[in-house]
Amino acid sequence: MSTSANIGIIYSNGKINGIHVNWDGYPEYVGKVLLEHYNDHAKVCDLIDLGDISFLGKHLNPTSEEHSFDHPERDVTLAYHRDRGEHLHISRYDDLNEFSDDHFHNYLYNVDTDEWMYSEGNGSSFQELWTIVNV
Repeated sequence: MSTSANIGIIYSNGKINGIHVNWDGYPEYVGKVLLEHYNDHAKVCDLIDLGDISFLGKHLNPTSEEHSFDHPERDVTLAYHRDRGEHLHISRYDDLNEFSDDHFHNYLYNVDTDEWMYSEGNGSSFQELWTIVNV
């Protein structure tokens, strides 16, 4: 059984682009990886541009040609489109409530504050991720 989550980026106009991550979506893993390895706007945009992912790794891109969905490189994000040839899927949300309603664990990168936020599926209770994850 997997613990999935949504990862999104919220823009100044309130719109959100997001992806689904299938494995290890709890704060102690995905939250920690986001805080430690995806902490600038450009890298977050590159992550979202991959579309839905199976696994969030410490590294966004593989360093070898041998990386694939069936034979992933250690600590590399595993993307359904790039690594398995599936349809590229990036969700577009009109607002925070729509994003929050889509899944239980939600991670949101706010471009206005350059902060990761976290909610357990309740858009009214987003909090700064660093306050609940030991990094």
